[in-house]
Amino acid sequence: MAERQGRGATRGDGHSSISGVTKDTPRRKPTACRRCHTKKIKCSGERPCQGCVTAAVADSCSYFIKDRTVKVSESYLRRLLADCENAKQNAAQISSPTIQSVSEDIQESPTETSVINPLIENRAWFVPYSAADIPIYIGEAACTAFATRFRQALDTSCSRSVHVPRTHYVPDTHLAADSVNPTPWPNEVKARLLVKVALSYVGRSYHVILASATFDRLDHIYQDPTSITNVDTGKFFALFALGEAYSNKSKSADSYEVPGLPYFIVASKVVQFLPERATLEYVEILLLLSFYSHILNRRHSAYHFVGSALRLSMTLGLHHNLPQHITIDPTIRQHRIRIWWTIYNCDRIWGSKLGHPASIQDSSITVELPSMTGLGDKQQDNFADPDYAIASIELSRITGDVISKVYSRNQTEPFVHSVRTILQSLKDWMTNLPDMVRLPHTDIATSAPRNITSLHLSFNQCVILVTRPVLLYVLKQSLHTSPSLDGPQTTVITPAIATLADTCIQTARHSNDLQAQAWINGTLSSFGYFDSHYIFSSAIVLAISSILDPTGTDKQAFETASQILQTLADNGNLSAAQFVANLESVQQAIDLYLQNMSKGGTEMQDRSQRDRFLGGTQMSTARTALDGTPIQDFLSGGDVTVDDFDFLNPLVGFEDESFLGLGLMSTGNSTIQ
Repeated sequence: MAERQGRGATRGDGHSSISGVTKDTPRRKPTACRRCHTKKIKCSGERPCQGCVTAAVADSCSYFIKDRTVKVSESYLRRLLADCENAKQNAAQISSPTIQSVSEDIQESPTETSVINPLIENRAWFVPYSAADIPIYIGEAACTAFATRFRQALDTSCSRSVHVPRTHYVPDTHLAADSVNPTPWPNEVKARLLVKVALSYVGRSYHVILASATFDRLDHIYQDPTSITNVDTGKFFALFALGEAYSNKSKSADSYEVPGLPYFIVASKVVQFLPERATLEYVEILLLLSFYSHILNRRHSAYHFVGSALRLSMTLGLHHNLPQHITIDPTIRQHRIRIWWTIYNCDRIWGSKLGHPASIQDSSITVELPSMTGLGDKQQDNFADPDYAIASIELSRITGDVISKVYSRNQTEPFVHSVRTILQSLKDWMTNLPDMVRLPHTDIATSAPRNITSLHLSFNQCVILVTRPVLLYVLKQSLHTSPSLDGPQTTVITPAIATLADTCIQTARHSNDLQAQAWINGTLSSFGYFDSHYIFSSAIVLAISSILDPTGTDKQAFETASQILQTLADNGNLSAAQFVANLESVQQAIDLYLQNMSKGGTEMQDRSQRDRFLGGTQMSTARTALDGTPIQDFLSGGDVTVDDFDFLNPLVGFEDESFLGLGLMSTGNSTIQ
């Protein structure tokens, strides 16, 4: 009887004896084991059952597991969740790995794991496009997004700080309209000139095509026009489009007639339907179209083209080495290697401009790095020096890490650790840079090839991308700290924070100097996207610096950058025109901020007050911003605690409708970002 009552307490009377769980159900029939169920015979319900014992298969007797629904009290669920959370925290404290690059002075604590990039909100940032369309995603790593955050920090009411829509680009309708009229091939002399111009601009930094084979094929085409294939049309018209764009100096700023656009439209039709068994030529076409899309300021299209090139190249196995037993010309083998790494670079750089992560992980890539191994002197003429290519690849890898580690909502390590790790990688990159890839010690840009300058501008942009969240935090603390009757309020800006903010400013100054010198030398591309982007990125940082230090020279540097962009925009550069629109909004926000301070009778804090935030640092005499003593102390892990980076309070919220610009929905062809 006692045994029967015990069983009844758990299943006989339909009530569970577990605290917090109640279940009033009739007693269930025993469940048949798998064997009895399959044979449709009666099962005793034991383990093992009598049927399996009789059949001498007791070891294989098993039962189906059913997911039954039970009624559970809320308090019981809360206890389970609390126990689960405590177990997670205990496991994390026991198994959390030690990051070697971080000083032992940084003490681990539960608070540390919640420290994130102050620019990253809990929810992704979306901006309305039009009443009929879905909202547009804004990546926090994008420079235009950072400009919006800067304006919103100045205007706490957020009534005028909506994101500036991107309207200066060639719309889809214009591409469709121009596709009606056929575009003929240029004469042979012009064709060769256009291809040479395209290679002189794109080929200096990226390997896309084999120059010798391309010119041989071009000669054959004009000797026998009947031999033209669809692939020939796509490849050469894409080259003609780039040649037209880079050989022209200006166009009407109010039109979408970008030089080379008719050639681009014809070339883009070729890749509308890719063959099931594609070739390297199709990959080349996609890359060339991606480069030209930036000239049209169609950044999403450029990202799409390079993404398609990446996936197509993976179907060709370009991310792996060809086995040595496969007989292939050494030039073609090296071409496969180099075109893969061009795709790798473009995927990470293009994505970082939009705030998107890398499309392929490094662990999936086994192909070797560029080299001249096995190539004769004539064959080597098709390839640039491998030192430059390898430096570009390593910098692109670091750029991808910036997006995945610093701008991720699923950060696996604290923000301070991510920043230090990335900056140390950048420092190592600069230290190990071959002499031929370095900038000269004398004049910063007059004697350096343009591709070398572009590489260092990309390096500077990576430093800015890592450090500018801290700079904006410093600005916000400065704006919200004002003298009181009892003396100035104290806001803790630790030396580590000041060092990172100053590193961002110094790097922006260097980029601005490089671009200003290139403008003087006449080496800035009239329709190039990346030159405009680097000018804009540094200008936003200089604008912040001009507020932190009104007596400095960064205000003049900001105006210089604005003037260069305005000139490029007047000459028809669509990306520059878009960046000018953002800078105009930034200038309006600054003017309004100063006006409100004047109306309130509050004077700008003097230099001694501003020094509390940046420590009164001056322009470093080091070769780069990562060579100075303060940043070296930070990288070595001296005197830094997690509390230095406790940015738990978000800088600016975007949940409120006034932030989203609901009253400024665009109705035309404008898009965002």
